[in-house]
Amino acid sequence: MKNFCLLLFIAFTCSNILFCQDNEPGFYPPEGSIVSEDGSEVILPSAYLQDMYNETISFYASDVITIDIAGEPFDLPFLSAIITSVNAPPGMDYDCNTEGCVFLPNSTGEVTLYGIPETLGDYNLSLTAQVTINAEPLGLDLDIEFNIPYDGTNILLNLALADDYSPINSFVPEFSLTVNPETNTIIDIVVDSGNHTTLETAVIAADLVETLSSNYGPFTLFAPTDSAFSLISPNLLSSLLSDPMGSLSYVLSNHIHVGSLLNSELSDGIMVPTLAGTDLLVSITDEEVFLDGAKISIADIQADNGVVHVIDAVMIPSDLGINESPLSTDDLIYSHSVDMLGKRVSYNVTGIIVFDIYTSGKVLKRIRF
Repeated sequence: MKNFCLLLFIAFTCSNILFCQDNEPGFYPPEGSIVSEDGSEVILPSAYLQDMYNETISFYASDVITIDIAGEPFDLPFLSAIITSVNAPPGMDYDCNTEGCVFLPNSTGEVTLYGIPETLGDYNLSLTAQVTINAEPLGLDLDIEFNIPYDGTNILLNLALADDYSPINSFVPEFSLTVNPETNTIIDIVVDSGNHTTLETAVIAADLVETLSSNYGPFTLFAPTDSAFSLISPNLLSSLLSDPMGSLSYVLSNHIHVGSLLNSELSDGIMVPTLAGTDLLVSITDEEVFLDGAKISIADIQADNGVVHVIDAVMIPSDLGINESPLSTDDLIYSHSVDMLGKRVSYNVTGIIVFDIYTSGKVLKRIRF
């Protein structure tokens, strides 16, 4: 978001080209910016109320500013530029990577817009700067200081421009930023719940935060509580956390469905595909909904990017070969086992996927070799 300052000066040397190649004069807006076709407007990535905002734009300032006067280009030596103000939204501010926000020729710099926005709305950042050039190519052997946007306050520059300020001001994009309402992503729900601290730790370790806080979904998260994780032995939990990008990521992905799946859409016997490439068996007993033996205790918590269902057990994929049950001992009164077709099989059968049915209605999927 800090694009503003740099942009200006850079825009000069890049002419009307907003995006310049590396090592060429120009500015580089942060990912997610929207630039108008003619380069006159730049909309920075949106900010969200009460969420920390921090965006930076890099730029390279040349040693000349090219200005077209009466159809003829003039390369005016660029001496310095100072960002004097940015109209940041309430709660936000800007900073530069140089002292005093002073930028010199042939230098690379950054400007950052940061803070926690306090007020909704669309904001014109109204960047202002003080620029110093040498006017010798215009027949004036002296340095000239002027403000951007330029309003005609320098008599000598006015004479050179014939009172037409557009050659300067036309190169200055208009920067804007929208502050939207607070986000309520799946990650926000997990972090704010107070009952999912272990899940939060695991999601961070497995590098799934960006996935569950983005708009790439929607996703459905079946979220085990801290109590659910406590049913796993400390050794197993420690083992999973020690392999964050392997077994831990696989187990967590087994709790994520690509798409928004409401409780009312779950019916007895269906399989729910997961991000891990596995399938979760839905079973319904006495109006209680289970997925691979884990009961949905709180359903349909709506998020901006999907839905969260709270569950009372960790669903460990059977192909991990973990023989430890993630279910509460209160739920482990065994009834019988069935295969994928629903046919009763022996508890000790090997080589196939088996679903163990418990008297509580819970179902545990496993495979035994």
